[in-house]
Amino acid sequence: EYTVQKGDTLSQVFRINELPMSDLNSLVKIEGSDKPLSHIQQGQLIRFKLAEDGNLDILQLERNGQSVMFFKLSEGGFGRSK
Repeated sequence: EYTVQKGDTLSQVFRINELPMSDLNSLVKIEGSDKPLSHIQQGQLIRFKLAEDGNLDILQLERNGQSVMFFKLSEGGFGRSK
């Protein structure tokens, strides 16, 4: 897990945690109109689980007691739940 620092962008969080940028690109495509990935804030908790191959399996964003989860689908893309 990672706590967002002042000035962090999601791409910086991915680089710091050595997460694949291709996964970030896939996530942004399904982000949704509320833009939880684009609007991360200082102090926000980001949890992630990696698959055995090192790629992202689950990404969870928590803010103000609310959670948004993105998860890897069997065909390789990502899905989203609230």
